[in-house]
Formats: sequence, C-alpha cells, structure tokens
Amino acid sequence: MYSTAEIIELITTVIGAWLTLQFVVCIVTFLLGNVMVEHVETGVFRNTKNPFLKFFTFIVLFLFGIGPLIYKKLDRFSWIVRRLFMLVITLVLGLLFMLVYYIIKTALHAVFL
Repeated sequence: MYSTAEIIELITTVIGAWLTLQFVVCIVTFLLGNVMVEHVETGVFRNTKNPFLKFFTFIVLFLFGIGPLIYKKLDRFSWIVRRLFMLVITLVLGLLFMLVYYIIKTALHAVFL
C-alpha cells in the first residue's frame, strides 16, 4: 500500500503539473495571440444539449482555458497594449501559481504528516 508521503507527493505533482500547464498556455497565448484563442475555441461547443459535448468542452476549458480566456477579455485594447497586459498577467500568474503550489504542499504536509 502507498504511504501518506507518497500520496501527498502524487497530489502535489498533479496540482503542479496542472498549474504549469496553465502557465505554459498563457505563454503560448501571449506569443501566438488570436491563433491560440481560435485553436482552443475549436474544441469548445457552446449551447449544446449533448452531455458528451458538454463534458468535452469542460475538459478543454479546464486544461487550456485561462490563457485564451484572459486574451479574449483583453480584446477591447489595441494590439500592443493587449500584448503588454498579457505579458504582465502571465508573469503575475506564474508567481501566483508558485505561491499556491507551495501553500497547498505545506498545508498537506502539515495536516497529514
């Protein structure tokens, strides 16, 4: 059977991988812009009644959602201002994700070990 330390390590690895994926998608969205947003939008089905398509949309947005979502929210600004905001937001999110990861890791170690 697995020990508590191994389970905590697995949980923190999965959380760290997901946060890293979100950060990398933000960087790629910063570099590619509307190309990345359109690419993610091809996997999103809006206003569907099919449960499989709703689940598929949830998975796509859960994995690749934050970068294109932020870029679409910044669509009202000019191209250079949008890129500058996206760069700043990406750097802040990177620091925030590291902070969240270490808080979760410390809390799991404090509670279970």
